[in-house]
Amino acid sequence: HLKVNGRLDIIVASSSADVAADYALAWNATSSPTMTCNSTGEADCTRTFDIAYERLNGRAMVVYATSSATGVLYYRLWDGSSWTSPTQITLSSVGRPTFVDLKAKPKSNEILLGVSVDVSGTHEMEAFVWDGSAWGTSILATDVINGSASALEHGNAVGVEWETNSGEAFVIWADASGAT
Repeated sequence: HLKVNGRLDIIVASSSADVAADYALAWNATSSPTMTCNSTGEADCTRTFDIAYERLNGRAMVVYATSSATGVLYYRLWDGSSWTSPTQITLSSVGRPTFVDLKAKPKSNEILLGVSVDVSGTHEMEAFVWDGSAWGTSILATDVINGSASALEHGNAVGVEWETNSGEAFVIWADASGAT
């Protein structure tokens, strides 16, 4: 995701930006799980991080999981010159996050977060709204069918977006029956 003006500040490049030495890492989460695909199916891929920009003040937000913690995500904000310290987002689901999806609301500092979580083979999804200063209470959807039997404990089973006309948040998720 890029800021409205096209700038992305995770990696910083010098003015020439024509060789590898012209790029510098601004920040990374060294303990984040690596993105993996356990089979050839897209649903088996994980992505435990995402980035979005608050549309009014332009701050970047990165939300990510770590490989050592279950039931939590972390976020950091970038104001164009420095990162905030990592801050925890506590999930209702005490499991392993497998996919993170962020979407910024146009003309607002609100950001919508969707996260897929593997809780011992049961698939769960949570959604939160950032209001520009804090995360609100989560919405939780649980699939009581064993996700391991249908390979739903891996990868992307949630998508989030803001409806253009009303500004309402949309959260879509998959369950074991595929009927959500």
